[in-house]
Amino acid sequence: DVSNVEHEEFKQQFRSDFFAIILVTRGRLDLNINFSEYTVEENSLVVLSPYSIKLLIAVEPGTLTSVIGFRADFITQIGMPKNITDLASYFSNSYDPLWKLQPWESVAILNMFKQLEYTVFRMESHVHGKELIYHQLYILLYEMSALSKKYAKHLTAILSRKENLVVSFINLVQREFKTQRSVKKYASQLNITPKYLT
Repeated sequence: DVSNVEHEEFKQQFRSDFFAIILVTRGRLDLNINFSEYTVEENSLVVLSPYSIKLLIAVEPGTLTSVIGFRADFITQIGMPKNITDLASYFSNSYDPLWKLQPWESVAILNMFKQLEYTVFRMESHVHGKELIYHQLYILLYEMSALSKKYAKHLTAILSRKENLVVSFINLVQREFKTQRSVKKYASQLNITPKYLT
């Protein structure tokens, strides 16, 4: 239940270094993501890429959400499938982050969230706990990939130069994070100085 969210960090724009999937199962959230406002209602999913700029504007009382978050290095650590680019291409600022699901799709995603939560809870006591988490996360990502064909729409918004630079940088990181982590190299690819990129 997020109706009592009072954390100050959510009341101003912030960035995070992880992927996030937010499912609203009851109520409504108003969010600002990368300078665009979204109303997230029941049976809606929000897909957030790392470093997207986020702001929680309002939460309707009684709103229920479920959230899964993970870092890119976790995916690297567990061994990425060869088709990871196709599997997670919707985690990009070039796609609309809001997906309005059918009720049965929302239930299916919620059940996957619950199964992941249950497995994390008993990971230490299960002989194959980590492996179960890895496989369940992949199942979720494959399901999300299938849903993305239906719901992930390309954005056509006109961005300012700075906004366009942020989007370009995030897309570069998503493509090359496994082999490149140098700010200097990313800045060079974007034709700007490392200081400006930082």
